[in-house]
Amino acid sequence: MRVYEVYFTETDITELPVVYFGFECKSSARRSDYRIELTIRDIFMDFNARCNAPVFFACSSSARSAKARFRLFGKWFGKHGAGFEKHDYCTGDFYSALIVPCNYPDREAVVKLFDDYLGGQE
Repeated sequence: MRVYEVYFTETDITELPVVYFGFECKSSARRSDYRIELTIRDIFMDFNARCNAPVFFACSSSARSAKARFRLFGKWFGKHGAGFEKHDYCTGDFYSALIVPCNYPDREAVVKLFDDYLGGQE
């Protein structure tokens, strides 16, 4: 069984409140865990129900798998992302996204700030 650490931390990328989301495998199990998709979805939805804030994530480039992770998260977002919009920011080996609740009051402003800061590519 794999053990993961999931975290949300405040970021100062913009003057608007944006939270950085991350998770990390803390065990050495080699098999992939089919439950991680639903677990991350549930944690993310619970966080959003409490905070309703934009969330930024970047895929770790360890083991050169950032692009594959980014595609996988995109697939998961396609299945579970109703009520949110995702803005991708990819430069070289850096793969990240901003996920914004559709009902977020400063949605356009935070997206513009990220576009200006990270040079959004959608």
